[in-house]
Amino acid sequence: MQINVALVLLRIASKPSIYQRELPQYVPLSQSTAARIVDRLSDRGGLGLVTAREDFEDRRTNILALTTRGQETVKRLLAKL
Repeated sequence: MQINVALVLLRIASKPSIYQRELPQYVPLSQSTAARIVDRLSDRGGLGLVTAREDFEDRRTNILALTTRGQETVKRLLAKL
């Protein structure tokens, strides 16, 4: 697993229901790189580790959370550290 992907997963795990636009504040990535990583991790055609649901108040942004599979992946990742 690439370090950027791991950092995004760990950040989502530490702050459930984080807004996608907040990721670059916590992980040293551009907004576009963060979006590509979220797409890759997403349950919508990706690895199924993260859910990205539309914010009803601001449809331009997504609220991110780990799926059960994502939580298991984070546990395995932390066990290796």
